[in-house]
Amino acid sequence: MSFVLGPVHHWMYKKIKTTEAGEYYIVQAFQKKYGESVDVALSKVYKKYPPSTDDQSLEEILENASIYQRINDLIVKVEKREAAVIATLCKRYGDEERS
Repeated sequence: MSFVLGPVHHWMYKKIKTTEAGEYYIVQAFQKKYGESVDVALSKVYKKYPPSTDDQSLEEILENASIYQRINDLIVKVEKREAAVIATLCKRYGDEERS
């Protein structure tokens, strides 16, 4: 990574991690309210868009890959998964009475 663009790459990686954390807390809130039915509702989403399972550093993730392509791929994947999770939860639980 270059000295000039390195901070931008790390900022983009933090965007990915922040999006993953937000998705996690949304799912946790629904699980607390609706229980295991949330896991069932999201099983297809997580099969199509598997969540990240590691906490590698940005340097480890990019190792020998094109920086821009790899970061872009990661952002697209995390945003698609987040959108699919929210859409699934809204479709499944959106009409229920809000408390």
